[in-house]
Amino acid sequence: MSSINLSIDNNLTGFQQIKDILISISGHIINGPSRNGVYEVAIGNHQASMQEINESITRLQNHNLVIFAGLTQGSASD
Repeated sequence: MSSINLSIDNNLTGFQQIKDILISISGHIINGPSRNGVYEVAIGNHQASMQEINESITRLQNHNLVIFAGLTQGSASD
């Protein structure tokens, strides 16, 4: 399963806003937040293609509350 590292501006973000961000990419938190505020997020189901994951990363990167979004190191690619 491929996953995304996601850092959100927690000073401006409440639980509902985080939930809305995740819903917008069919994502769910599988780990985190880490000490530095990074969540590991799975996209869709176990069958998500790299195209779907890349589109989700782009959508997250364009969101005004997202500080960073990128493929988790070691994630499998198609």
